Amino acid sequence: GSYRPLQGQEDWYQSCQDRKPFYFAHYKVEAPNGEWFKDYSPDNPSLEMIELGKKDVVFFQGGHHNSRKQNLLNINRLMQCVKDAKAKGEDPGWPTLHYVRSTPQHFPGKSDGGYVAENKEKYGKSKCLDYIV
Repeated sequence: GSYRPLQGQEDWYQSCQDRKPFYFAHYKVEAPNGEWFKDYSPDNPSLEMIELGKKDVVFFQGGHHNSRKQNLLNINRLMQCVKDAKAKGEDPGWPTLHYVRSTPQHFPGKSDGGYVAENKEKYGKSKCLDYIV
């Protein structure tokens, strides 16, 4: 099977609109090494929900694959909601949010930074350093 990153069901944009705290699904420190699961489940005993607060910092990036455009729209929407809430004094203690430039690909992509699968095969790792500037 294939492994996927941990993806919880939290909706930070909805939490922002409701002026509620942001939560993040995270593996417990004592979770067994190597334990994994294909689909998120709130019942997984290796996970805990962490409330993020004013002392926390969250970094976002858009990614490269087909979801890049939607990811960037979602990040912008969330950051605008947080900015508006803070301007009205309605911040329940959210973390500091930052957008960081997406990591460079190891082969040429679309002009907007999107992923091009054919280029991975065409250029591969041998040309990697030619495109990271």
